[in-house]
Formats: sequence, C-alpha cells, structure tokens
Amino acid sequence: MKKKWPWQKIVGTLLMVIGIVLLAINFLPNPVIHHNVQKSHDAVGDLTAEDIRKNDEEDEDASFDFAAVDNISPTDVYTDPLDLEDSTILGQLVVPQVELNMTIFKGVSDQVLYTGVGTMRPDVKMGAGNYSLAGHYDWNDRLLHRLNWIKSGDVIRITDKDKIYEYVAVENDVVEPTATELITDEWAEDKYGQPIISLMNCFYPQRYFDGDDDRYFVFGVLVNETDYSEDKMNNPEFNWDSQDEKQEFEENNPSKDENYHFDEYKENQWKDREETLENK
Repeated sequence: MKKKWPWQKIVGTLLMVIGIVLLAINFLPNPVIHHNVQKSHDAVGDLTAEDIRKNDEEDEDASFDFAAVDNISPTDVYTDPLDLEDSTILGQLVVPQVELNMTIFKGVSDQVLYTGVGTMRPDVKMGAGNYSLAGHYDWNDRLLHRLNWIKSGDVIRITDKDKIYEYVAVENDVVEPTATELITDEWAEDKYGQPIISLMNCFYPQRYFDGDDDRYFVFGVLVNETDYSEDKMNNPEFNWDSQDEKQEFEENNPSKDENYHFDEYKENQWKDREETLENK
C-alpha cells in the first residue's frame, strides 16, 4: 500500500475539520445576530413616534424583492457584519405569550431579516388592510423562530410608538413560496372582512435545508387600538380601555370562529414552547 505524504494527511484533516465547522456553525449562537437584534431594540427605544412617522414617509431604497432574499447563513453574517440605519425602522412587534420581541423594518433585504422583521409591501399601514411581515426561521431560537410557537388566541401586538394595534391570532397555514396573494389587502378583505396581520417565515418539514422550503404563516385579526406605552406593549393580556370592550371581545372572540383553524402539525413546536418558557 502506497504511503501517504504528511501534507496529504494534513490537508485531509483540515478539510474534515472545515466541513464539521461549516455544518455546526448553523447550530451555534451567532453573536453578530444577537448584537444586531439588541442594537435594533435599543434604537426603537430611542425613537419617537414622530421619528417613525418620518421614516414611514421617506422614500428609502428598501427592497421588496423576495427572490433576492437568501436562506439564513450564519457564515455570511460572521463575514459580513450588518449595519442598518435607524431611518429604516417602522416600529416594534411583540407576542407576549411566546416572549417574541422584534424590530419592524422597511423591506425584506438580507440585512433586515438578519436583524428583525420586514414589511413585505411598500404600502402597508398598521391597523389597516393586510399588515404583512416576514422574518427568518432559525433553529437556535433566534429571529422569527418563535412564530411557530404562536397559538390561536395569542396576542399579536405592533406599534409605531403612537398607537398600539392588537391582533388576536386566529389561523396558520403552510403554503408554497409563490402564494403571494396571502399578503394582499384584497385577499384579507375577502377572507376576514377586516384588518389583519400576516406573519411569515420559512418552513422546513425536515428541520433541515432541503432546497424545497415552503412558507409558514400566522394570521391575526385586529381587535383593539390603544395609545402607546411600554407597559402596554409587554402586557400578556389585551389592553382594553373599558370593561365593555373586554366583554364584547370575549363574546365575539374571532379566534373561536369555527371557520379559522390552527393546524396540529405544529404540535411539536408548541411542546418546545411550553418546555422553553416553563424552564426559564
């Protein structure tokens, strides 16, 4: 048998180590992502309602090209640090039941989706039509991973620092990437007859990239609008201004509508939700 030269052994070992690192890095906490998420939270805290209003009105070079968005790749984030301008911030998304807190940005660029959630259309308005947001699903419980933990009846809350818009989660669905009608105002009006929020991330049936990922949606119906405060944003319950409003909601809760449905295929994700939040 021909003896291998030392350099061949070294190269073979290096290739094996590099392969293991590239595979494992997708499952390791990424300090760059964590830093950018925290930085965006701080930025939202510093912005005023007037700042956000100006951001919404300005014609930024935001991208709404879904085809240009790549699957999440921590290797890219390590080598290409992100730096988003505060002028792209439109508000905040909070789902208290699953402790989800994300900054809302304009557009769906890779930079946006490595930091928070982005608006899927340039003309969306909070509390009106179909307010559609997209984010990355990440295996390490980062970014919009916890979208898959949301259950029927959970509070979905967004704010522009002036008003808080509260939606109740009523339905989920897994669709093909081409089902772009789900983010239109017309589709929302035909199906729900009232303003909704559409939250979307990628859905991987095998929990691994297989080149054939679908899109996972959670839909919520608008049920309340109230003045902004930080305490209200983190309230696990709806912020009713009166007992009459609360009673009316309880009697006509859209999440109890038999026409809407949360599919049980996410049961394993809901188990993750209970185990993670209860063990904190």
